[in-house]
Amino acid sequence: MRLLSPRWLGIHLAMVLVVAGCALGAYWQYAAAKEPERDALPMAENFADPVEVATVTSPGEYLPTDRANQPVQVTGRYDADHQRLTPGLSTTGEPGFHVVAPVVVDPPPDAPAPETDTAVAVIRGWLSDEEVASGADAPPPPEGEVTVLGWLTPPQQEPTEGFTPVDIPEGHVERVSPAVLINEWPYQLFEGSITQTEPDTPQLETSPPVETPEKYEWNLRNLSYAGQWGLFAVVALAFWGSLIRREARDTALQHDAADQDGRPDTPAPNPPTPMP
Repeated sequence: MRLLSPRWLGIHLAMVLVVAGCALGAYWQYAAAKEPERDALPMAENFADPVEVATVTSPGEYLPTDRANQPVQVTGRYDADHQRLTPGLSTTGEPGFHVVAPVVVDPPPDAPAPETDTAVAVIRGWLSDEEVASGADAPPPPEGEVTVLGWLTPPQQEPTEGFTPVDIPEGHVERVSPAVLINEWPYQLFEGSITQTEPDTPQLETSPPVETPEKYEWNLRNLSYAGQWGLFAVVALAFWGSLIRREARDTALQHDAADQDGRPDTPAPNPPTPMP
């Protein structure tokens, strides 16, 4: 059968690869079309296997949002004198304040001593509006060397919704961001902060990880690319089918011609015998 000849087997294989490639391209663009935008944060999963924060980000380095909400840890000493309050919501959405303090970290043993100490902002927990309004002081952080476990949180770009920083009281900051805290703390700061998974004192409530988007918007450009890849696959299949149909037609015509050439001549019929 001619459709199973080496030439045609090569054509079949090439068309299968083309269609498979188009299908993979369509799937890739379809998956990209329903992914969250670059500014959307990944969801915080169960806390397990934290990594050192220095392996994820470093002072002055841009922190991509796709690295946020992953479990990290840092070892150092709290600077209690520079603890601050910043507006924030509780895990149930109630307005209040987060307690944020710097954890000063030691440089690696083989690194030269920096001109300025390095610190990472740690959100220790949450206090209600009532507690802060009553004049209660935020509990001091633990003394000595500590290892803090928490979620890596990107810098806040805007203050908490509903808070307008017109007159910021002493000991407060409008948001947790190196751009703001650099004016409050005498340290070189890591980009982002760490939200503790569990407060280090019962006086504080747990601060929630950064909110993640509840729904995603379709990216129409990637969706159109997926349609184009699908169209390419349909065109390739149609072309493949036309080649097979043309080959089958040519084969049938050749068989008919061969039958005509090999058929024996038919003798002419005898003329009728005249009647006497």
